[in-house]
Amino acid sequence: MLGIGIDLTSLSKAAIFHDLRMAMPAGSTYTRSGAATGRTAAGLIIDFAADAPQRTDRGLLLEEARTNLGLRAREMATSPWTTLNATVTANAVAAPDGTTTAEKVVETTANAVHGIYQTCATTAGQTYTQSCYAKAAERTFLVMTEGNNVTSTAVFNLSTGVVASVTGNGSPSAAILALGDGWYRCSLTFTPIAATSNLQIRASNAASSATYAGTAGSGIYAWGGQFELGAYASSGIPTTSGSAARPLPVFTEPVPASVTKALLTYADATTTLVTGLTPSGTFDVAAAVVAAGKGRFSGSELVSRTWQP
Repeated sequence: MLGIGIDLTSLSKAAIFHDLRMAMPAGSTYTRSGAATGRTAAGLIIDFAADAPQRTDRGLLLEEARTNLGLRAREMATSPWTTLNATVTANAVAAPDGTTTAEKVVETTANAVHGIYQTCATTAGQTYTQSCYAKAAERTFLVMTEGNNVTSTAVFNLSTGVVASVTGNGSPSAAILALGDGWYRCSLTFTPIAATSNLQIRASNAASSATYAGTAGSGIYAWGGQFELGAYASSGIPTTSGSAARPLPVFTEPVPASVTKALLTYADATTTLVTGLTPSGTFDVAAAVVAAGKGRFSGSELVSRTWQP
């Protein structure tokens, strides 16, 4: 990182480049209230305490403010999670963060749907995204459904890592992101028409959301339920008995003398050229990344910053 007032013309290109995967730039400022998460190149989920940069070998995660309205995100055997023709085995296998905290959602033999859910407050007409981490067990299909207002539903194949189907009113969408050790981050985005919606996670015996006669002991693994206002799933926000917020971080750098531009490079190999910087001023990196629609958990962590005259 260059100090303010240094003549850039006498320095090599390497001197104006900073790799955010290695360290935060000298002289920079970073703050963020609340816990947050990120992921490594190997797909491991990492927890970060308040004010700790969400930095891994994939880069620095800089996300817009979000709130997880889902409670007990990592405790799906605990109220307010409610079973639907299923039982929940707590701490059944290693979760995406390496701890043995993932639950197994186990179907009963009833000819019905099989899963768990909780109800979350929504505002009609706004866009929400529900998500969870899931892994195949005896069942290889996960169903996520809002199941209360417009019945938006997505089915995910946890064997092949694809979205099998998306149905419902209001043009719902779905996404699946491969992690490691067979885990996927699955999400359903929809627009409710009433004041509550369900965060519902179910096992399925086929690429549909239909009812079926369950087999005792069969199910899927799940962890990290999330329900947030927004058009895509952000990184996981841990919750217990109440909702939890992750604000936009404050990440600023001092701009070297003679610099008016910053080239930002992301994990998905795209770039943003920020112009109009004030030499010897301050660059609000987090605001620039979010304004560009980048810095997302799905693959656009900030990898590097290069100053340009």
